[in-house]
Amino acid sequence: MPIPTLPQDDAFPTIRKQLLAHRRDERRYDYSSPVGVACLAELQLTDKPGPDYLLKIAESNGAVSHHHVGQRVVSYRDSQPATPVQVGLYAAMSAVEAARSFWDATTTAAANTARRPASSLDDYADFTEGLEPIPLARRLRERPSERDALFGWQRLGGPNPFALSRLRDDRLPDHFPVREEHFRRALSALCPDGSPGDSLSRALSEGRLFLSDCAALDGVATTQNQGRQKYTAAAMGLFLRPLDRSSALLPVAIQCGQAPSSATPLFTPADGWRWRLAQCFLSLGEGSIHEAAEHLGLTHLLVEAFAVAARRNLASAHPLTALLEPHFEHTHFINYTARHSLIADGGTLDQLMPQPIAATRALVASALSNFDVGAGDPRSRLRALGLLDADALPECPYREDALPHWDSLLQWVGDYLRVYYRDDAAISADAELQSFVAELSAQDGGRLRGVPEVRSVDALTSLVTLVIFTASVQHAAVNFPQYPFMGYVPGIPAGLYAPPPTLATPDAEASLLAALPESDLTVLQAYTVYQLSAIRLKPLGGYAPFADPRVSDPLAAMRSRLSSLESAIGDREASRPLPYPYLLPSLVPASIII
Repeated sequence: MPIPTLPQDDAFPTIRKQLLAHRRDERRYDYSSPVGVACLAELQLTDKPGPDYLLKIAESNGAVSHHHVGQRVVSYRDSQPATPVQVGLYAAMSAVEAARSFWDATTTAAANTARRPASSLDDYADFTEGLEPIPLARRLRERPSERDALFGWQRLGGPNPFALSRLRDDRLPDHFPVREEHFRRALSALCPDGSPGDSLSRALSEGRLFLSDCAALDGVATTQNQGRQKYTAAAMGLFLRPLDRSSALLPVAIQCGQAPSSATPLFTPADGWRWRLAQCFLSLGEGSIHEAAEHLGLTHLLVEAFAVAARRNLASAHPLTALLEPHFEHTHFINYTARHSLIADGGTLDQLMPQPIAATRALVASALSNFDVGAGDPRSRLRALGLLDADALPECPYREDALPHWDSLLQWVGDYLRVYYRDDAAISADAELQSFVAELSAQDGGRLRGVPEVRSVDALTSLVTLVIFTASVQHAAVNFPQYPFMGYVPGIPAGLYAPPPTLATPDAEASLLAALPESDLTVLQAYTVYQLSAIRLKPLGGYAPFADPRVSDPLAAMRSRLSSLESAIGDREASRPLPYPYLLPSLVPASIII
């Protein structure tokens, strides 16, 4: 491979421009689904993954098929088995055919599952036995008294690291009327001694209260699945960092709606099964927002826009192409599968989620249109939510693990770029780079908001670090916790089938079971998130050899930092109530491959 060159230094500029024009012709934008979001119009032959990736797809489909065949839960025994996957089949497929067949085993298993209600919550834990252990389900079974503490931890160590915001103005939202009596009832149920000395006013003044707000779902319509009505709620949840720090966070109150009324009363941990049903509605709302906004919108399709713009504007000989291509690998392919199956009309999320699939796609588009690229780094996002301060929130595994990744990548990218850009003037003189940056925010380009002007090496370093971090670390943080939390369906149900609780709701397990998905949708949810969490290939830092020997020392330094981070995260794992291995460098894929 030739050593990369900047366009202003290329000895053959005419040939370079001709080759770049061909790259632009191959890569065109499509804004049709989700509406207004920049995506690649058509997969190219080069977008089809290689044999190693296709084998992983086949293996995950095979695991699903074999688990369904051998399912031991009584209520599933009269189901028809899914057809076992032929591993070699994918090799003969086109990129589009392979993408469309990705979920075959999961959808077949769900379609061939006899629909039955669960007889107890244990049924949901039993279902995934033999597939892959779920630490949450096992911990709940072994230590049921920790249920609320684990519910709080889920907001810190679960799929959405940005689900919470810290209350910092000594008051709650007016439409969330938690009072001292609610607070006392909650603490009486949560703490054996009632946490003497604590109060709502004290917790507010000390900044120990955190809010989960699903306002994005307010007014969203719901649909049916095979004649069964689905429900959702724009729920709000209040969480406390207790005085004694016996738990990282404890849930204090939940309101299943944005406007307090008899239909949306406040519930606390003292409210038995009604409380647990309210917890499911809060988790459902957070999960809907996570899947559409944080996961699909702000990782998959954010990187999609960068990848299309980069491949249209940066020549194959450009130094940024050599740096970024490993972080774009398989992204167009997996995004195509998402757009044409997961979020398609009648697709997986249309079946699972309570809102119409058009509303899910609208959440995706809204997340991207409101995302500020210039303030998209994890430190800025955590600061905006009040989650950056370790004194205010001592335990935050995403913050603890993701920020060292960001700092390491920032150093690596800066070291790499300075090999090629002698000074800031070289940045301005790079016509391909300037065209790439301009297209990111253009209406006929990436349509991203807040793309900063790039006239210095530092500015380019920050922008490129955001791309690499999002494609690797951020995607790992929002993708790989899905099966450990959503594979146990009551943990984060994708849909619920009874209205939110009121004071008239019977205080009985039957009320919760009536709301949870039946067997066919349990199969669809658990297998979907299993497949979403099952594929890992090239880890972060696992670059193929660079052609330019000047890159060797910066790359070696970066890999050394990753090794140290691996050890540091491993040490932190010992004190966490549930595993948070998702950002171990060895487990973080370099690109969005799933």
